[in-house]
Parts: sequence; structure tokens; C-alpha cells
Amino acid sequence: MNQSTDRRLPDDLRAAWSQLVPAAPDLGAELIRRWSEPHRRYHDLRHLAESLAALRHLGGGHEEQLAIWFHDAVFSGQPGTDEGLSAELAHDRLGRAGLPHDCCERVAQLVLITEHHRPDPRNEPECRVSDADLAVLAAEPTRYAESVADLRTEYRHLDDAHWVAQRNTAVSSFLARSHIFTSPAGSTWEAPARTNLAGELETLSHEFSANGNNPGSSTDQ
Repeated sequence: MNQSTDRRLPDDLRAAWSQLVPAAPDLGAELIRRWSEPHRRYHDLRHLAESLAALRHLGGGHEEQLAIWFHDAVFSGQPGTDEGLSAELAHDRLGRAGLPHDCCERVAQLVLITEHHRPDPRNEPECRVSDADLAVLAAEPTRYAESVADLRTEYRHLDDAHWVAQRNTAVSSFLARSHIFTSPAGSTWEAPARTNLAGELETLSHEFSANGNNPGSSTDQ
């Protein structure tokens, strides 16, 4: 991403938020601050913007957009914990903003789908939110590689052996699925995503063999 594009992102996102929840500009500002935290490299404003764009392509509605805004609003590098806290934040902040309780509940549940990305295939909003979050898997190879490098920076506290082992587990898990993307429109991303993942796995397999098997928790996208 060039610097001029990077500078435009907050303004573009503020405009998008003002259309989504016009009565709560302070909440939009809080979310942009959260997504701008200095320890983020992958789970940052760019990921938010790309996920929102992917969701628009998939035809996501109001509650799904809210879920994307909140899905990584809390990020400390602890899968499961972060999604749970993000869902709680969504429920609390949207309630304070005056949104109906049942809407807050549904948005929080959609946020939780991004932990494992295993939506109920009969639940179209869940499928679209999951697919939008994973859309970068099907990006152009250079963008995909950049996203993996950004993830590595976020997990720089891991030594190389543990990173390779965890990433190997995450990539292999995606490739073992019958479907990575579960929405009708998202199904067109299946082939490029598998190509990207398979290429990464081939690279990892050499590093994995060199470093040995050091299992750990997944660094899922």
C-alpha cells in the first residue's frame, strides 16, 4: 500500500461509518483508533477496509457490516479471547449507541463466527461475514504474501520454529476443508485461495522439516 492510499483510509472509513451509524460518530472514531493501534500489522485499517469491500461484493447488509467493523476491534494476538472480547465490545457499544437489543445480539454472534470461520451454511449472514474476513486468502499472490508477512510481524514474539509450526497447522487446516468460502458469491474465491495456500504450504514444508515439529496454537487469518 502506498502512503497516499494509507492516508486516505481513515477518512474513507469515517465516511463509511457515518453512513452506517450516523448518530454515533464517536463510536466510529473509537473503532478507527482501535484498528490503528501500533502493534497491529495485519489486523489493521487495511484489513478492515478490504474486509468491508469484500462484504460489499458479497452483498452483506447492515448488521454484517457492523460485525466486520467490530470483528478485530480487540486484538492482542490471542485467538478466541480476542474474538470473544470483540463480540462483547460490539454488544456494549452498539447498545449504548441506541441500536435494538436483538440487533446487538446478532452482530455479536456474527463477530464470534470469525474465530473458527465455520458458519452454518444455512445462515447467509454468517457465511458472508466469514468469507469477507478470509477474502485476502484469494488475493493476488503478492498481496497474499504481504498479508502473511504482516501476520509474521504481529507474531514476532514467536521464534521461527514455532511460527512455522503454527502457520503450517493453520494453512493445512484450511486446505483440508471441503470449502473455505461458504457464500454463493464467495465460492468464486475458492480456487485462487487454494493456490495461494498450497504455495505457502510448499514453502513452509521445507522450513518445517528444517526446524522440526514444534506444535502450538494456530495463527489463523
